[in-house]
Amino acid sequence: MSFFSSPLAPPLAIGSPLPEKNVTLHDGTQASLVSLAGGPRTLFYFFPKAGTPVCTAQACSFRDEAQDLADLELTVLGISGDSPAALARFREKRSLPFSLISDEEGELASAFGVSRLLGWPARKSFLFQGGHLVWKDTQPSPGKQVAKIRQAILMNP
Repeated sequence: MSFFSSPLAPPLAIGSPLPEKNVTLHDGTQASLVSLAGGPRTLFYFFPKAGTPVCTAQACSFRDEAQDLADLELTVLGISGDSPAALARFREKRSLPFSLISDEEGELASAFGVSRLLGWPARKSFLFQGGHLVWKDTQPSPGKQVAKIRQAILMNP
């Protein structure tokens, strides 16, 4: 038995449209990915587990750079296999100014082509502009990720 599960869909390629999925947010509300990605640019970042050290560092880096990212017209959305209640506690405890999406069944991970380890999604980031994938980071480093995203936005004005 493998600890990794393969994604059911191939990894999204640059130029791919945003998957059309309905999701559950940290507050229990339902929304479509398309409606959540209403601005010019949206970053969907997958993280394994709320409250763990690296996931906390990653979320807090987005929180700390929220104004600069907003100035770049970027909407940030985090995705995890945690329950909406766990994500709500994490969001409140860390004062995160962006929404978190619960992917308990792994449907989003599969749609984005993100593998899972013991049920938790791998750390991956996807930047959409105009409804299409323009950049992805398959090995994001929380300390360097915001700078890489800025560079990607500047290369895709």
